[in-house]
Amino acid sequence: MNKGNSDDELYFQTSYRSSDETENLNIIELSGIPGERQDNGEYIVNEQVNGFFEERIAKELFRSSRKLSGYQVTNLKVWLYDTSLKLETLGNQFPKLTEKTLKIESFLDQSELDCIYVLNDWADECDAWEAACKKLLAPLFHQFVPPPDPPDVLKEFLVMRVGIDLTNKLDLYLSMRKNMFFNALIVQINMDTVASPG
Repeated sequence: MNKGNSDDELYFQTSYRSSDETENLNIIELSGIPGERQDNGEYIVNEQVNGFFEERIAKELFRSSRKLSGYQVTNLKVWLYDTSLKLETLGNQFPKLTEKTLKIESFLDQSELDCIYVLNDWADECDAWEAACKKLLAPLFHQFVPPPDPPDVLKEFLVMRVGIDLTNKLDLYLSMRKNMFFNALIVQINMDTVASPG
């Protein structure tokens, strides 16, 4: 796990591995996960935070890559990005966005993820490549729709009768989904074309 410095926080890069090692895409790199300061002064990535990104981003992308036709994804990197920050002021923490960068906007008004930027490493952007990127990445917008608050009466019942704190026990990711520190992703995808059979 690599650390990236900012003035007051540490951001980490981590990798998520597919459960199927035979797949073309078996590792996804994710950058921009905030560290949590320990009593001894060290920073770590909280297990709950790490699990949130594995469920919401990595596993969803592994699933989507299996369904992609016409292309094989061989490498995928993702940066968590807040569009209120200007990239030029962030040094080399993020890749540069250019006029060739593909912007995929959310089709869900309730999603906290507003858009996904895809770096275009291809010499010529083509409609098929753009359609493949959208098919691969669009499912992520569903993963960032905040859950509704459970009714107070249900929370009180579970705490009093069963001893369960609904927020902490039944939905470990509730606070992460409701307190997003990013609203966009920057994605770098390496894809190979796949010849259609026959």
